[in-house]
Amino acid sequence: SFSVRFILTREDLLVRRGFLASTRTFIDDVREHFLSELKQPRVHQSRSRMASTGGGYKYSKLEQEYEESSSFGGPSSSNNVSDMLMKQDRIIRQQDDDLELVGQSMGTLKAMSGRIGAELEQQSIMLDELGEDMERVDSKLNGVMKKIAKLTNLEDDSRQCKMIIILSIILFFLVFLLIVL
Repeated sequence: SFSVRFILTREDLLVRRGFLASTRTFIDDVREHFLSELKQPRVHQSRSRMASTGGGYKYSKLEQEYEESSSFGGPSSSNNVSDMLMKQDRIIRQQDDDLELVGQSMGTLKAMSGRIGAELEQQSIMLDELGEDMERVDSKLNGVMKKIAKLTNLEDDSRQCKMIIILSIILFFLVFLLIVL
């Protein structure tokens, strides 16, 4: 299993799952915030338009304006049509700009989430390597402790004296070699 392979405890897995859940919640909150900011001015404008037209959508307002202007006839009707077309073009351009901003925000969020994922993966690898290193050091330390215990358990005083003399001779020999070379 994943936890056995990477030597993770149940608590580690729960902490990591909690972090991922909180990160997803944060990203969703940021996404909702951006979307609500982009939609909020539109809602206000559409409400004012609905109030002025007696309800309905902005396209129905344009149709109503067109019908009113065409019913009067005359040279001003062509101006009204061109005005309506210009209004439609402005609305479409504004929507395109808003969609572009949303796309940029989504791209930024995607890049950030990719970086967060890569960093989490790197940290997981580093933690695994650290765990392996700790296990190696622990086994070496246990071996050294056993050897020290073996040396200190020399029960006979004569053995201890012999060991001290042998180690002293080796030390003097090494110091002599160091001075000569």
